[in-house]
Amino acid sequence: MTTSSIPNDIDQGDSAEPPRSSLLERIFGNQFVLLGLLLTLLGWVAFTRIWLFVLIVAIVASVFLHEMGHFLMAKRNGMKVTEFFIGFGPRVWSFRRG
Repeated sequence: MTTSSIPNDIDQGDSAEPPRSSLLERIFGNQFVLLGLLLTLLGWVAFTRIWLFVLIVAIVASVFLHEMGHFLMAKRNGMKVTEFFIGFGPRVWSFRRG
């Protein structure tokens, strides 16, 4: 009978740290709950303070168009662009190709 030489110190995954979650995710649960709260807040702002809502939408649209400009110019000049995303810190929205 032969015995295989499998080391006993192979990590079985028991000692691995659980993935870290953001503070907001720990407080509010998952990202769908956070998105629901954000949409509720924006809905409230839209009905109570219409000009604040218009300002928020204008800023988001401006940032989106600005970042899209970087993306399109890089593609036009032959750079390999694999990702486009909106967000500061954690991504709010993204897509990946290539």
